[in-house]
Amino acid sequence: MNFINALLGKSGLIKVPDTWRLVDGTPFLVEREPNINNIFTSDNPPSPRNPTQENRQIWSGMSIRDKRIELATAYLFHPDPRVRASTIHFAKEIDALGVRQYLVDLLADPFVRLEAAQAIWDRDDVLFSLRCLRDEINRTGFVSHMTPQEAWQAIQTLRTVQPNRTEDFSRWLLEAGIE
Repeated sequence: MNFINALLGKSGLIKVPDTWRLVDGTPFLVEREPNINNIFTSDNPPSPRNPTQENRQIWSGMSIRDKRIELATAYLFHPDPRVRASTIHFAKEIDALGVRQYLVDLLADPFVRLEAAQAIWDRDDVLFSLRCLRDEINRTGFVSHMTPQEAWQAIQTLRTVQPNRTEDFSRWLLEAGIE
C-alpha cells in the first residue's frame, strides 16, 4: 500500500470509492484534474484500477465499451463536481444498466443534479429513473445510498428540467406507480 500512497502523492492521482463494487471494492485511482474529453475519446484510456500486473492484464483485454463503463463509474463519483458534470456528458452515451443507475444516483447530488436530470431526459430514460426513485422511496428493490427525501427531490428535479413535457411526465409517474 505504500507504493500506492507514493504514487498518489507524486502523480496527481486520487482515490475514488468503488461505490457499486464494480471491480473488487477497492478505490479507483483517478486523476485529480482529468481531461475528461481526452479520457472518454481515447482508444487507449488510462485504467482507474490499482496498478497491479493482474489489473493491467484485465484492462488490456477489455473492450473500449467496458473500459468506458468503468471510467464512467470512477469519474461520476469524483470529488470535484466539475469533473462529475463533464463525465455526465460522456456517460449519457453509454448504454449500460450500471451507468443508467449512476445517473439516477446523481439526482441526489446538489452540484450536478440538473446535468444528471437533463442526461436522463436526453437518454429517454425518465420512466426507468422514476421506477428506480420509486424503489428508493419505498426502500425496496435495488436501492443506492439515496434517502426517500432525496428521491422525492430528484423527482421534482426531473419534472422541472423539461417543463414542456409535463403530460409525458405525469403519465410516466403513473406507470412507475408514484402518486
